[in-house]
Amino acid sequence: MRSKIYKIIHMLVLLLVSVGIMAAVFMWVKFPSTNFEELAFYYKAGLKNADNSVFIEGVKFSLPYIVLLMIIFYALFYDITFGKAKKKFYPFKIFNNHRKIFTSIFAVISLWMALSSFGIIDYLIYINSESSFIKDNYVDPRDVDITFEEKRNLIVIVVESLETTFFTKDQGGYWKYEVTPELYDLLNEDDVVTFYNKNKAQGMKMIQGASWTTGSVVANSTGLPFKLRINKNQYHSKDFMNGAYALGD
Repeated sequence: MRSKIYKIIHMLVLLLVSVGIMAAVFMWVKFPSTNFEELAFYYKAGLKNADNSVFIEGVKFSLPYIVLLMIIFYALFYDITFGKAKKKFYPFKIFNNHRKIFTSIFAVISLWMALSSFGIIDYLIYINSESSFIKDNYVDPRDVDITFEEKRNLIVIVVESLETTFFTKDQGGYWKYEVTPELYDLLNEDDVVTFYNKNKAQGMKMIQGASWTTGSVVANSTGLPFKLRINKNQYHSKDFMNGAYALGD
């Protein structure tokens, strides 16, 4: 009886290991640029009206491979019975003889893959690292005397998911054919001001806290990265980024 309970618990652990591995693979394949700050922000801001299509797609993508992994794990850790005489065959005795050790190894690998794919490892490194970049480079607009000969209205247009990756590979993007030819022509006009790291098509180098939708909007309007506060949700309060000076202030 104990052996059956142990086997059930062990297989459940291996199931969690398989789910962790495939969740990581799904994130790397479908959302390679997603970071933990982005996921945490949307989770804390509320998922009430969120579309569940991503979850369904993840299940469809992962389920066959999870089943395959479970079959492989069973073959590694347990004997295979065949024939009328119910003979037992151990394909890999070393795994069978050291189940706890190898299960722990697989669990650590699965955990590392999951943490890495969701950007948690990079986030932990980021929040525990010190940098003088903001202190050395940030200029508070309130301390600068800005004068205009003629004041004009400033119109800011923010377009969701419109990226330079839509350019062709020859232009520095990822598409095989042109889908935004007018945008590429506009980018190369003489009176256009653009910021970029290596070339215009690839844009500027992203920093932590400014590489996702809300973070980039905050960075564009304040000149500051959006440093996420995991333990407190003040995104819907009057204390949102208190002290920052943004366009329109």
